[in-house]
Amino acid sequence: AKARTELSRDLARSDKDLLTCTEKIEALRREGDVPTVGELDRRRGHRDRGWELVRRTLEGVDTAEDAQRFDGDLPLADAYERAVREVDAAADALRHAADRVARNEYLLGQLERLEIERQARLDHLTRQEAADEETRKAWRELWEPAGIVPLPPAEMRTWLERHSRLLERLEAYSEAKHQLVEQRAAEESTRAAMRTALEALGETAPAADLINLRQHAERVVSDAAEQAHRREALVAQEETHSGALDKTQTERDQVERDLDMWRADWDDAIRRLTLGPDALPEEAESLLERIDELEHNLDQREALGRRSFGIERDAEKFGDKVNALVSECATDLVELRTALAAEQLIQRFHEGQVERTRRDALDRELAERREELQDLELRERNAVGTLERLIATARCKNAESLEESERVSDRARKLDASIEETRRQILELGVGATVDALREQTDDVDLDTLPGHIAETQRQLAEVEAERSALTEDIGGRKSQLAHMDGGPAAAEAAARGQEQLARVRELARQYARFRLAAHLLECEIEHYRKANQGPLLKRAEEHFAQFTLGLYERLSVDYDRDGRPHLLAVRDDGTQVPPQVLSDGERDQLYLALRIAGLERHLDSNQPLPFVADDVFVNFDDERAAAGFKVLGTLSQRTQVVFFTHHSRLRDVAREALSDGLLALHELP
Repeated sequence: AKARTELSRDLARSDKDLLTCTEKIEALRREGDVPTVGELDRRRGHRDRGWELVRRTLEGVDTAEDAQRFDGDLPLADAYERAVREVDAAADALRHAADRVARNEYLLGQLERLEIERQARLDHLTRQEAADEETRKAWRELWEPAGIVPLPPAEMRTWLERHSRLLERLEAYSEAKHQLVEQRAAEESTRAAMRTALEALGETAPAADLINLRQHAERVVSDAAEQAHRREALVAQEETHSGALDKTQTERDQVERDLDMWRADWDDAIRRLTLGPDALPEEAESLLERIDELEHNLDQREALGRRSFGIERDAEKFGDKVNALVSECATDLVELRTALAAEQLIQRFHEGQVERTRRDALDRELAERREELQDLELRERNAVGTLERLIATARCKNAESLEESERVSDRARKLDASIEETRRQILELGVGATVDALREQTDDVDLDTLPGHIAETQRQLAEVEAERSALTEDIGGRKSQLAHMDGGPAAAEAAARGQEQLARVRELARQYARFRLAAHLLECEIEHYRKANQGPLLKRAEEHFAQFTLGLYERLSVDYDRDGRPHLLAVRDDGTQVPPQVLSDGERDQLYLALRIAGLERHLDSNQPLPFVADDVFVNFDDERAAAGFKVLGTLSQRTQVVFFTHHSRLRDVAREALSDGLLALHELP
């Protein structure tokens, strides 16, 4: 959509330029009819057809029917004279309106170029609209299984990210809720088990919380452990006395008494454990193990309680932060629940990021327009300064007097050229002698004998003239016939104008030869420099550009306009040549970046490396082209340091996928 919008703006600019050019042509024509070279050629062709009829008439050919078609209103001779006058008038008009003719030709050429550019942009826009429609159709088909009418991809990406975060938060909330239920069930189970165990020991379980119940159970366990310890001691004593039973009956009696005492103690101990007097030690041990298990359950219950408290505390902190943000940034969300308010804040945050990106783009465009304005103002000041220096050099009062000085200077140059031509003719006639030598030779000439020398020279010239006349007899005859047909004042005036134009053509031809020679030398030097530097640079740039555009453009070429100025063209994979002004914003950014990197690489071939700093140069790249761009920067980073700034998180993820860990180092700025 962005590319289509840019193409529409380009097409609108083309229409505006076409309208401006057409208005200039109409304004020029309103000043008066603008003679054209084509009109002059048409009139000359008409005149030449008349001369052909005149020649055929003189040769005795019947040309009445052709003469009628040539001009049915006048006789052939009069019609031919009128045709000659029309040619002369057209030539005079063309000469007098040379500036307007040049402006008209320039505007017509510009109009043709603008029409070609407009058609190219219109074709590109048509192709782009068709491609956009296919993309929108595929986009809608992609979302049909979900039963959703999709928004544009950028907005749906935000929707998907928000949907994923909500699912994650819902899953975390469900997990925490489930854990809390399990913890409470475990707590109740532990409390019931502890009451059962205490009642089994003959203890009355207090109706208190789990912590007090545990403390009571710990006291019971401590007492049971003490009794178990005493029992173990009595068992040891029994074993000792049993070994000495055979030695003495006294000792046996003592042992029996001790045993009776132990039994009394045992009865007292197991009575506290709610066991019968005949209870075995294994039963007491089993009861102690159950008590240990109760202690373990109490420890788990305490840990679950702490975890549940932490979850509730985090949820409370999250709610406090959301409420603080709502109070500070969005007071209209105060009445909403915390979850809905958080969702609205996230949505507004992403919308703010999008608006910030648009504002940054507008700021950059404003800065570019200001730079263009400053450049135009500088050029205007330079032009005014140049004009003032020319006026001062020519010692003129103003620009109008400067034009008069230019005309005087042109006349002076013509007079100098005429003097130089006369001097050259004198030197040619002098057969290599200098002007001073010829003057010395004429000083010694006897005036009395000069008529004889002149007569002899005239005789020799007459012989030469006779030979020349024999060779040009046919031409002379035709000129004589033409003189009889049109020998009036108009012919003499035309001949004078012809001589004047011939002299002007000779002067212009000399100037043209000098200028053309200088231009040729300059072009040769430019071509030599271009061959030495442009080839490698352009080759490397087109490799980068092809990689940036994923092969859509395979190479770059240089062409020249009608004024000889070179300009760059991008060549598609089907051979179509596209000028930079027809490319989309993203493609123009990719072309500039390819040329910039190629120039930097050529600079690094013979200079010390300097860091390459890029500030969001991929802002108009999609993810695939951004990945290709990161690969090119990764290659460049092997020769010099590359620093890439961006505030788009998606470019960070694209860079991680496109570059290896050894080439990429991420730094999050506050």
